[in-house]
Amino acid sequence: MNVILTIIHVFGLITLGCGGLMSTCLLTSLIFNDGATDAFLNGTLITLLSGALMFLPTLRAPKKVTRQTGFLLVAIAWSFTPVFCTIPLMLQIPSLSFVDAYFESVSGLTTTGATIFSGIDNLPMSINLWRHELNWIAGMGIIVFAVAILPILGIGGMQLYIAEAPGSVKESDLPPG
Repeated sequence: MNVILTIIHVFGLITLGCGGLMSTCLLTSLIFNDGATDAFLNGTLITLLSGALMFLPTLRAPKKVTRQTGFLLVAIAWSFTPVFCTIPLMLQIPSLSFVDAYFESVSGLTTTGATIFSGIDNLPMSINLWRHELNWIAGMGIIVFAVAILPILGIGGMQLYIAEAPGSVKESDLPPG
């Protein structure tokens, strides 16, 4: 049971971070009046509320991340974070299917650069900013999460590093840091 609470807690924190970054696009939409304000307002509220509902009830739960928990946490984060990232895309572009919005989010979060959009210059500025932030989350966000957030939670990043590392890596194979 503690493993499930730990996973919910950390994923809630990830979701809160995603909502926080989404709010920068809300601010951009408000400043430039690009027509996507409602999409980002609703997306930000849904994401922050969902994150808070996962994070706050599990604050007092013991947090221990084993290798297996690390693998599960990585799989859950890579599978479900894009779901929250699709919200503003789907709300702003009603003709966009969930699969296309999910593809766009996963493409950004994996920094592949693939897109389903044509005429990117015609999209609202805040939507383009969101697409770029998804790439930033994938690149820099993972580092920030591992270096700054996990130690605050008392969780070592080694389990997540091993879960993300290619091939079979053992803690004893890693050089001392």
